[in-house]
Amino acid sequence: MLDTERVHAEWDGSWLVASDPLLRSAELAIAVDEAFSEAGVGNPIARDGWAPEQFMLALVTSCDAIHLAEYRLQGHRRVITL
Repeated sequence: MLDTERVHAEWDGSWLVASDPLLRSAELAIAVDEAFSEAGVGNPIARDGWAPEQFMLALVTSCDAIHLAEYRLQGHRRVITL
């Protein structure tokens, strides 16, 4: 949930699909990280683009609550509900 709105994201290892509010929130989080880095009070980030894992981390940290997480491990679908 993000500001009481249901959002979703999915990354299959190649492609990232996410709802617009979640993408906007992650883009804002990335911009804030870059500003802190440029000011010398944050960790520097890769300027040549974000790896999908880094972008997914920004998406997850943008959420107010996560109610369901799904992933694949060794070819098996796993689900975590909170």
